[in-house]
Amino acid sequence: MSDRLCYIRRTDRGIVLRGLRLIGGHTDDSWVVDPGADPELIIETIDEAAEWIRQRLDMSSKADLGALVLDTDGSACTWVKPEDADPSLLESRVNEGPIEHDPDELEPVAQDALSERIPRLPREMDYQPLSEDQTSTGARRAILAIPDVPGRLLKDKLDAMGIRPEKLTSIWHALCIAWDPGLDSSNAASRIVSSDAPISAIVAIDPNDARLIWAWSREGELICAGSSRLRRVHGEHEPRVMIWKSDVARLCADWLGWSSQLGVSPSRVVVLGEPIAPPPEEDSPPTERPYDAAQLGAALTQRWPDATLDLLGEPDPIGATLQRIAQREISGSLSTIQGLEARPTRAHRSMFRWAGLALTAAACVVLLLAWQFMSRANTIKGETRALNAQARTVLSDYDPAMQVTQVRRAVFDLESDLIAIRQRQTPIEIPAPKPILEALETVSYVVGSPGIEVTKVTVNTRTVTVVLVVSEIAQAERVLSSLRSIDDSLLDWRSSLSPSNRGGNIQVSLLADWRDEEAGS
Repeated sequence: MSDRLCYIRRTDRGIVLRGLRLIGGHTDDSWVVDPGADPELIIETIDEAAEWIRQRLDMSSKADLGALVLDTDGSACTWVKPEDADPSLLESRVNEGPIEHDPDELEPVAQDALSERIPRLPREMDYQPLSEDQTSTGARRAILAIPDVPGRLLKDKLDAMGIRPEKLTSIWHALCIAWDPGLDSSNAASRIVSSDAPISAIVAIDPNDARLIWAWSREGELICAGSSRLRRVHGEHEPRVMIWKSDVARLCADWLGWSSQLGVSPSRVVVLGEPIAPPPEEDSPPTERPYDAAQLGAALTQRWPDATLDLLGEPDPIGATLQRIAQREISGSLSTIQGLEARPTRAHRSMFRWAGLALTAAACVVLLLAWQFMSRANTIKGETRALNAQARTVLSDYDPAMQVTQVRRAVFDLESDLIAIRQRQTPIEIPAPKPILEALETVSYVVGSPGIEVTKVTVNTRTVTVVLVVSEIAQAERVLSSLRSIDDSLLDWRSSLSPSNRGGNIQVSLLADWRDEEAGS
């Protein structure tokens, strides 16, 4: 099943919808706005158009819409400097309005030529820079200025009905995709191996809107485009148009201008349409007669001699172009108008709503956490005040005269008191160690006699105890007498011996006190 493409016909500089054509591989349905309808009631007209599209798609086995294709009414294609090819910059320059000039000033006013080449329709134009890869380096860059109000409104209405066009494009892009010989696999020229694909010019003679529409493309990519009005033949049931010498001259002049600006020119020309040439009047000169198809081809060949010319007799070039795209199902290869493509759909709005709800929920969570933190902070402040009061009470009990205004001041006062107390205390004196080794050496001289056994010696800071084992008590008495007779001012031996039996021998304990050095002295 082939794609369905909807061609949008407009009027009044592309602002007012005039009609629709829904074209498929083997179908062609048309809808025309009621001639008595108020052109200012744009919304009502868009609603009727969207409902008509929905009904036609419901009648088909394939309810998808391949593309919305805008006509060229009100649109323009011009060149700018590469650094100026920015949609926001272009919109601001064009919408600035005319420059007011004081007639008394002698200095001339510098006019912006770009604003004169593009329609000044604030917030109604979509500016799209075309590819600069297909032109020479450093040359001018082509831009499209397309009034897209009917396209915007129709897309929004179809989206509300659940119909989402895959592409939103113009008839210029459609001509490049449908008729560029570089994309035709059946053409012998496409089988030639070349490092540079040729540039083709597609010319469509539209009898329905009486327009000559042309576009340059390379491998199906739009390079530049244009359109001009033609004379319509009246009194015929089917619309027919005439092409005069001035029309061909204007077309070739436009091409020369674009060639000088972009640095490239077409080497192949494809003409779609069947212009008519009524019988000439008897008194009209041959140079002022309209061209038929053969004369048009000859005139183009004469004025553009280096290009190969293909004449395709299509009575309805627009319908044939869209039908060709639908039959080949190549609507997905169409380039899009960026402003219409980036317009939010119902899915985007749903995503925005969910994102808003998520942000609202996050804000509520943050608010709840903030409230908890504030409550906790108030609790901590209350506990801090209670601790300060308790500290003041404790300090007041310690020193009623202390005026406690702050805990830090009270701590400072306590530290000052502690320092004063330490300064009033007497330093701790550590007593000198006892001359234990000297005392033991003295004792060893006395108790070292034969028959005397030393079993135990106990020394502490107050006394010295020596336990001896002797055969008779007289030996112990002599030892005690010898120790007491030593004048060493170290030990003061007591007279008691505390004798006891031990295995046939006598055990005695000799006890001595350390002499005080100050008392001894």
